[in-house]
Amino acid sequence: METLHLTNSHFKSDSPINRLILLLVALITLFLVVISPGWKQAMLSVILMAIIVGFAVLMIKKSQVTFTLTASHFQ
Repeated sequence: METLHLTNSHFKSDSPINRLILLLVALITLFLVVISPGWKQAMLSVILMAIIVGFAVLMIKKSQVTFTLTASHFQ
């Protein structure tokens, strides 16, 4: 009996484009830390960027649809 694994997304966390985006986010965060007038604003910038990146990854993972199709039923 043949089984098909189907999905709508092929998100890979180690792809070159994701590394480039991570580098860009790190540079933006570093820039925000450098131009911030105090340590509280610097910490707020770092925390805010971490929340934004975490939310983006969460939304990508939540929007992924996967299911298995077999000859008798799908799961």
